[in-house]
Amino acid sequence: MQARFPLFLSRFQYLVRPYSEAHGPDFQTLEISFRDASGVISVGGPPPAEPHAFCIKLNRPRKKNAFNQVMYEELMGALHQASGESSCRVVFLTGSGDFYSSGNDLANFSRIAHPLTIAKQSRKLCHDFVDSFVSCTKPIVCAVNGPAIGIAATT
Repeated sequence: MQARFPLFLSRFQYLVRPYSEAHGPDFQTLEISFRDASGVISVGGPPPAEPHAFCIKLNRPRKKNAFNQVMYEELMGALHQASGESSCRVVFLTGSGDFYSSGNDLANFSRIAHPLTIAKQSRKLCHDFVDSFVSCTKPIVCAVNGPAIGIAATT
């Protein structure tokens, strides 16, 4: 299955201009881009003066975009950042590769710790994660580019 962006995003791909300097947060598991009113998409770096669309791409294609603790935290931070952008009108969320997301990365649960401790930490993380979607002040549009399993289908 080939990854596809919605038509209204793909027609602006020829306007992509990457930033020459890396500013702002450095994400390990996400790719952030912004679209301004003129349709220009900026990849990486700080947002334009007035970003109208905040685009978040899950970026762990080798792991089928499985959620690990870092991705949970980065996505929560990105949604919070998008909520704080007054000129932002919408958040687009998609995945890279052939999966939107394969759900939880089971390596998260392979730590050596007491099962009750892991369950308590996981419950809080999942609660905060879902709450970040609910409390986001912008509409969230998902461009599901492949299978969405587990927590990816829930959100």
